[in-house]
Amino acid sequence: MNQKNFYRGKHILLVGASGGLGQELARQLAARGAGRLVLSGRNEAALAALADEVRAAGTAADVLPCDVRDRDALARCLERALEGGLDGAFLACGVAPGKSADGLEEPEEMTRCFAVNVLAPASALVLLCRGWERAGRGRRFAVVVTSQAGLLPLPFAPTYAASKAAMNALGEGLRDRLAAAGAALTLVMPGFFDSPMGRRFRGKRKWFSLSAEEAARRTLDGTARGEARCIFPWELACGIWLANHLPARIVKPVMQAFAFDTAPDEESAARGREDGRR
Repeated sequence: MNQKNFYRGKHILLVGASGGLGQELARQLAARGAGRLVLSGRNEAALAALADEVRAAGTAADVLPCDVRDRDALARCLERALEGGLDGAFLACGVAPGKSADGLEEPEEMTRCFAVNVLAPASALVLLCRGWERAGRGRRFAVVVTSQAGLLPLPFAPTYAASKAAMNALGEGLRDRLAAAGAALTLVMPGFFDSPMGRRFRGKRKWFSLSAEEAARRTLDGTARGEARCIFPWELACGIWLANHLPARIVKPVMQAFAFDTAPDEESAARGREDGRR
């Protein structure tokens, strides 16, 4: 099937649809003729505006606000999405922990990062798998957006890298069970791309950075091709491969050119203000 027609008429769930990549995925899915999109995320106003865009493009849209850290809310969201029949799902939820003044990540930030980046998408995959098993065999797909950060330990973003590595491993562990339910799994591992979270990464240079539109296009094309791992851009992937095979004495100085700090987001900043008042 032509990649551009792969999504035509399909009913698709987007978790993390109010984020930068999630919004662009929704727009491009509508442009590729998706039949219905189920849009889920925390920002209800952003979801409503996105749903209007999608409908204007000729695609039906449902809005299911959900904080993926709430397991019961996530289960209800998946249950409702599956009720209408679901051909595929994109799990694009993610967060990067901010750092304290001493440059370390607080345990609360680590917990939040693993809850959003690992527990939520892994739980969603399990719920999708069970739902698709009940529905009977079909040709379906599941996509989890992880990161190339999960392919190499990062001393300047240890928790973020560890969470993405964990999700990569969990996804691979669930691949065969999903396949038995008729669902192909694609693990999408981008490098830097423009998004609200990406703009929080402050460094000397964001190497090989892409636009959100380009990241979404490559994600959709890789999924349509049935790629088990959709890794881009290739230049960064080659550098990470080398870093995993060269001696540490060579790799560590080179990695400084890629180092970045993570500015606090609204939630971590609020936690910092609250801690300061105690």
